[in-house]
Amino acid sequence: MSPGTQGVETLTSYFRFLEQGDYRIAFGVLAVVLAAVNLLPLPTLNGGEAVIELVQALSRHRLATKTTMVVRICSLLVALAVTASWAFALVCVLFFR
Repeated sequence: MSPGTQGVETLTSYFRFLEQGDYRIAFGVLAVVLAAVNLLPLPTLNGGEAVIELVQALSRHRLATKTTMVVRICSLLVALAVTASWAFALVCVLFFR
């Protein structure tokens, strides 16, 4: 997904809902998007926690606390980097065409 194509169209349609006063639809769309992002298999998100639990269940032993913390911190950094790059790309596309 490219922020230049998909991101601009998504934001434009979202702001169109807000401009028309369709706040329930706009916040419903926002809730669905946040729920979908939360299911991504990154350990800082719920989908990632499910993956960690699945790995522990299949291996039949618990991962060390230090190991899970390192995995969570690394995935949090990845999620923050992706979010920052998308935000930067969208700002560039929207304001500096």
